[in-house]
Amino acid sequence: MPAGSTCRNCGLHPVSREFGRSDQLCVECVRVLPRLECTACRQGFRQVKSTPTPPPGTPTLCRECTYLAGLHGPPHPCVTCTCVAAFGVNSECARCIAAREKYGLPRQCERCGNGAAFDRGDEARAKLGGSFMCFLCIQHVKRETRRQGGDENGGSRASRGRDRDADKRRRSSSQSSSKGNSSSSSSAQPAAKKSRSGHDDASEVRALVLKVKKREAELARQTEEMDSEIAEMVKRKDDLVASMTAEIGALDLDRSRFLEQIQKRTVELDGLRAQVEALEAQIPERERERDEAREEAHEVELRVSAHAKTTPKGAVARSAYDESLLPPDFDLEAAVAAMGKARAGGRLPNAAGSRMSRKALRANRIVPYLVSTPTKGGAHGRRVRSGGFGTGSAGPMDPLLQAQVEEDEERERVEERDAAIAANLLPYALSKREKELFASYGRMEDKWVAAGGESSEYPEELRVFFSVRNHILRLWHTNMKRRLTLAEAERDIADEFLGVLRHVFAYLRRDSLINFGLFDGGYIAGVHKRGGVDPSQEALQGLVAEQQVEEEDEWRVANRERRKADSSFDADVVVVGGGFAGLTAARQLYGSMGHSVIVLEARDRTGGRTLTDRSIVSEFDPDNDLDDNFGVDLGASIITGTRGNPVSLLVKQLGLKMHILERTQDVPLLDDADASFVDKATDEETHMLFNSALEATAKLKENPSSEGMGLGPAMTSLVLQDDKWKALTDGSTSLRGETVGARSLLWHWANLEYAAATDLERISLRHWDQDDEWDLGSEHALIPKGYNAITDAMAVGLDVRLGHEVVRVDTTTPDEGVVVVAKTADGEERRLKARCCIVTLPLGVLKESPPDFVPSLPTAKTRAIERMGFGLINKVVVLFPTQFWPADDDCFGRIVDTSESPTRRGTMYIHWNLARCANAPILVSISSGVSAEVQETRTDEDLVEELLDHLRLHFGMDAVPDPLATRVTRWKSERYSRGTYSYLGKDATPADIEALREPCSEDRLHFAGEATSREYPATTTGAVFSGMRAAASVDALLKRIP
Repeated sequence: MPAGSTCRNCGLHPVSREFGRSDQLCVECVRVLPRLECTACRQGFRQVKSTPTPPPGTPTLCRECTYLAGLHGPPHPCVTCTCVAAFGVNSECARCIAAREKYGLPRQCERCGNGAAFDRGDEARAKLGGSFMCFLCIQHVKRETRRQGGDENGGSRASRGRDRDADKRRRSSSQSSSKGNSSSSSSAQPAAKKSRSGHDDASEVRALVLKVKKREAELARQTEEMDSEIAEMVKRKDDLVASMTAEIGALDLDRSRFLEQIQKRTVELDGLRAQVEALEAQIPERERERDEAREEAHEVELRVSAHAKTTPKGAVARSAYDESLLPPDFDLEAAVAAMGKARAGGRLPNAAGSRMSRKALRANRIVPYLVSTPTKGGAHGRRVRSGGFGTGSAGPMDPLLQAQVEEDEERERVEERDAAIAANLLPYALSKREKELFASYGRMEDKWVAAGGESSEYPEELRVFFSVRNHILRLWHTNMKRRLTLAEAERDIADEFLGVLRHVFAYLRRDSLINFGLFDGGYIAGVHKRGGVDPSQEALQGLVAEQQVEEEDEWRVANRERRKADSSFDADVVVVGGGFAGLTAARQLYGSMGHSVIVLEARDRTGGRTLTDRSIVSEFDPDNDLDDNFGVDLGASIITGTRGNPVSLLVKQLGLKMHILERTQDVPLLDDADASFVDKATDEETHMLFNSALEATAKLKENPSSEGMGLGPAMTSLVLQDDKWKALTDGSTSLRGETVGARSLLWHWANLEYAAATDLERISLRHWDQDDEWDLGSEHALIPKGYNAITDAMAVGLDVRLGHEVVRVDTTTPDEGVVVVAKTADGEERRLKARCCIVTLPLGVLKESPPDFVPSLPTAKTRAIERMGFGLINKVVVLFPTQFWPADDDCFGRIVDTSESPTRRGTMYIHWNLARCANAPILVSISSGVSAEVQETRTDEDLVEELLDHLRLHFGMDAVPDPLATRVTRWKSERYSRGTYSYLGKDATPADIEALREPCSEDRLHFAGEATSREYPATTTGAVFSGMRAAASVDALLKRIP
């Protein structure tokens, strides 16, 4: 007998195909075992001997629900059928999920009014009288049909039992008759025996009658229960209809209000269009005047440059040209003035006198250039730098010298503008931070924008501020490998502006916009702290060799004396965590601001969720030609935007190479279902469909009821209703990958889950893209040497203590300090005392195994930790002997066969081609969404085998060799990470990010990390910015402490 075909109760008889297949029971056990109803999925099942019958009133679970409860915990109600059978993070029970995938969207049950009736086809509907019914009503009708009219195999079980008893009596009677005819002794039996046989027949009849009466009583009781249940369902239906009617009325009211607003906005839009048309009519005339002035200026420059000669110091001598060579009617001074006018006219904002909003001004970077906007002081306005023409000279400046000065100033203005953009600032507009620090300047700018942005009315104070700020940034970006001192910044600045410059310099230094990262003052010669990296590394030799002594200002001296006098503190600041955020905060506090810092890291390495593996290439490169110059990042790997990104600045300071990723949408897609590349037209159609659904979700956000909704269900509904989807999938009503168009769409779905680090059902519909407005908008890049080349360098010279897991943070000390207790790898506890503490632990650790905070964290912060999500992606890295995949693409995609389960869409869905930047044939395959979680449970061999099968399916068995080395990540299982990066869950809002990064305990306890960055979450960029922010806050606090 085959395995699995015997009864699971007695183990003796075969499983009944008619009655016991679902419970794996034989006919005899089906008759004797009690039939119960599962309190979760409400399906009937037989209670086997191994499981005792529970007391009345206690929950009973079937086999499947018992297994799921042990795996995910107690069930909760399904949002579709209301059965208490939804487990884990799913909002629906398994039955409704399977039915939705197979039959499409549900509709209202015509029997009970529940919204869980699925269209199972005409044949199934005909058996139910042509009605749409939910699963529970279908089961109820089937039971009633069996009880009342019998089943298709010959009547009810009770009637079949009575037939079998009658057959037994007939056989017994015929056997007795035959025995009487064959033997004469049988006629002489006693009469008492005959009477006893008749008595037995009467007893049997009475027993049958009693059994029938009991059955009738049971049927009556069941009928009563059904009537009561039907009445309750009818009441629920009426309540549901009433509530839906009220909701429809409210929606109609909202719709009428929206229509009124649309009409009002349409009128306003028409007025704005008229204004724009009037302004556009003036543009040709303005452009003509500008072009004429530029042509005239260009002609002057050509003539003047032909006669210009310079001194060794760069100054133009007055006798450096022969005026006789100029035409007699040539007016040199007028020509130079025209040249200045041309330069100014090309950059004046709102030349037509139009009024523009602040957002438009910022978006187009249309703001006045400080030395080219006409003011009362002349063509160049009020000068900030000392020296030059008009500053102490007895007469007018030589025209040629003036032209040279203007050319130098033009070059410096371009450099200042680029430096401001590199610092992630607008060159001539205040940032949010600057408005907070310099409130009076903010009010001036708001007033100027409200007045229409007329250049002639631009405040002189703002001109000075931007000129000073951009001047300092230009000096820093000219050479970012050495410290910029205040004395250097003050050079060539007029005395009257030195006060402004010192304030701006302090702001830029505190906010790490200058003197940031790995400059010469960032390394302390001869210092080798515990956990620090040996500064003799080749990548660091250039920086350490050019090291200079830090400038000693009054505060640094006072702080050093204070630390000598007060030895009760181990350090000014303790930083918990040695990732990008922690190392950035420590580097700025110690190297740039002069505070003593201790970094505690639980791992045996620095870098946090960045992990560079440099050993994988040893199989391919036994001579280690690549080992020092290349590494595979198993964690964070991409620089998300190279312009205005502090990570790019660190790369430049270290002299590391960057591999710029091509910004293209043409990612080749390999379809596993038919072993072919997806054609470009199909991919473009599905990409457009996906983007249109994403854009449509923006309209859903405007509805207040969208708060608490997930992006996934909204996207599913929008896609299934789109005509393009129906055309691509032949009218499919589910997201199964049954056609190439459907599978291609699911690839884009998985790609968005890569960015979100989780299933789209878990992220907030309303706030999932709240950080888009801060996008750096520049190319992305890889670091061939790996992210740890940066973190290793950042740790040089710092007191980094590895193997120290922080278990307690106490801010209740009487001397207003912070006590941090850490446990070392050998179990020893270390107690450190500091004035402030910065916690940079990953959100996953704060959610699952945080240290003991004394006192407890504020309620707003703990709720933010609960509501925010911490996602997961995982990688499979494979090194091959040779490259067999396309060499010109940075990546190519894999379309997984999702006909059985759409959630498999993210399984190794994209392959990064590291051969383009590593000179080694390496592929990095990424799993996203649910597939990343599944990877945690699979073996390395299973994952690599699936990847090789996929590659050999497309490139051929002979073309794909066995790998030389492999690596598999499981970041969820990593104790000190518990995932990869954060996201906003369905119930979270951007206010939760603000609450998470807010200091507490009288500003002695600060928080940093990518999860605390509202502008750049889920990136190393956000981690670095958060470390800069925390360092600035701590520095401001400590400098207020006496």
